[in-house]
Amino acid sequence: MREAEERYRRLVELSPEGICVSVDGRIVFANSAMMQTLGAHDVNELIGRSYREAIHPDSLPLVEERIAQVLGGKPAQWVEEKWLRLDGSTVEVETAAVPITRNGALFVQLFVRDLTARKQAEAALQEQRQRLQALFDNSIDGIILLDAAGNYADVNPALTRLVGYSREELLRMRVGDITPLDKKEAIREVWGHLVAGEPTHGVYPVEAKNGVKHFVELQTLANVRPGLHYAILHDITEQKSAEESLRNLSLGLLRSQDEERRRISRQLHETTGQSLAALRMNLARLRESGTPQLIDDSLALVEQSIKEIRTLSYLLHPPLIDDLGLVSALEWYASGFEQRSGIAVTFDAAADIGRLPPETETTVFRMVQEALTNIHRHSGSSVATIRLQRVDGNLLVEVGDHGHGFADNVAPGVGLAGMYERIRDLGGEIDMQSGEQGTTLTVRLPLAR
Repeated sequence: MREAEERYRRLVELSPEGICVSVDGRIVFANSAMMQTLGAHDVNELIGRSYREAIHPDSLPLVEERIAQVLGGKPAQWVEEKWLRLDGSTVEVETAAVPITRNGALFVQLFVRDLTARKQAEAALQEQRQRLQALFDNSIDGIILLDAAGNYADVNPALTRLVGYSREELLRMRVGDITPLDKKEAIREVWGHLVAGEPTHGVYPVEAKNGVKHFVELQTLANVRPGLHYAILHDITEQKSAEESLRNLSLGLLRSQDEERRRISRQLHETTGQSLAALRMNLARLRESGTPQLIDDSLALVEQSIKEIRTLSYLLHPPLIDDLGLVSALEWYASGFEQRSGIAVTFDAAADIGRLPPETETTVFRMVQEALTNIHRHSGSSVATIRLQRVDGNLLVEVGDHGHGFADNVAPGVGLAGMYERIRDLGGEIDMQSGEQGTTLTVRLPLAR
């Protein structure tokens, strides 16, 4: 019995929970944890004190009721109470009590858990939640929380403003419901990556309640909590609009440049060129009347000027494009380029190319012109190839060389950037493959838009 009592005493003394025993309302035993909870340095500071002295006035009625329950032979279950430490400060605790009868006397054994650390952690957690909620509610970007089935678990005010649906309407939606019909498959792919635990990032359209489409930069994060996913939608509609306006301006400048070249070319050919031709005739007639050497020198200068003006006129805007079409203009240009550069050019055009829309012919001619210029300046190749063919309702244009290719760190020049804009404006695609065996530029343009 004594060994059992000693073991029990050691267990009680080492318990992390405060334990005390009272009889007739006064404490007769307290373990170390109880002393720590009440701020006592010696057990004698507690022995003989009324338990009421340790109870905060706010909790005293509840404690009196529970003590009466225990004295009636029924245990009291765990509840939260406020107690007073010896220094008068308040401590929040959780208590339970059981009746003990020994030698005919009725004791109350009280168990106490100090909730200070838990309350501090709960307060910190609550503060963190409030901060996160404030960020969620006040974010300028739309935010969607999605459950494991793809349903909208929560949305923030920014999203409701973006798409024009109320929060209640959005919480009845799921993945893809605010996505335009032609992009739903792309969003399903995003959802597949998200379910697999893979974050995604990209630009996608969303459709508002009034039918207006917005472009958003979408970023997702999987499993912010098991089975709960996070999507942020940053509205870039104005940015896209500005980019489109800039692109249209760039294309407008390119078209204006084409028109100006056409006008200058026509003027050089029809006015300046004609005037020089007349001057040549006059000099020829003067030659017959005397001073032949001076006249011969003048005629040579006139011939050179006519040749240079004709070349400049054709480079600005080859009249062959307007008169005979793209294939004839490219044959003429490739031949002249070969003579000027010393690069052997192979030109291959399918027999069914025919005439194309004027803007398409001008765009392809400028693209080939720019590509051949780059080959001459940068590739070091002694040969170049040009191929044109119709493939599945598209015009396929390839320009290639056997040079050393583009360096990885070389940015596209202005001419190449302009070429990309021209091709995109016509709904086409452009691809450039460059390596040690040379560079191939491939353009695909739809022939029916």
